[in-house]
Amino acid sequence: MISHLPALGTVATEAPRPGPTVRTSTEYPVGRLLVRIGRVLRTRIDAELADHGASAAAYTIMREVVAEPGLNQRQLAQRIGVEGPTLTRQLERMERDGFVRRRRDPQDKRAVLVEPTEETGAQYDAMGQVIDAFEVVVTDGLSADEKAELRRLLTIVRANLGVD
Repeated sequence: MISHLPALGTVATEAPRPGPTVRTSTEYPVGRLLVRIGRVLRTRIDAELADHGASAAAYTIMREVVAEPGLNQRQLAQRIGVEGPTLTRQLERMERDGFVRRRRDPQDKRAVLVEPTEETGAQYDAMGQVIDAFEVVVTDGLSADEKAELRRLLTIVRANLGVD
């Protein structure tokens, strides 16, 4: 029996307890908003990048491989914040599609180096154009000052979470 309800056949003498508070989107906790926005962004970016046979995860990996060719898989996993097996599966797809090449490290046979291929640059540039176009959609309606402020605030949130 629910204790705050009157017994059958009696009249309630006190006001019923209020139900759960329903918040509007402007009242959501910041963390919840970031999670929801992140999910939507990832889904939409993945859909846009699918035309290039890629995903947001592939773009993130490619960005690191282009910036610093020859990282080993452990270093790459740490930089992008994923577990080794997750990265391995993604790299298998990317290698199959010609986006990256993997080879044993001649200095440490246990390590696998990840390098760009001849196709990586063009593919990365095409994906970057998709990301740049999506940035226009995401920030539509914001002034240059508001965009700068949003970047500044998100950088603080990122640092609070210990993300590089």
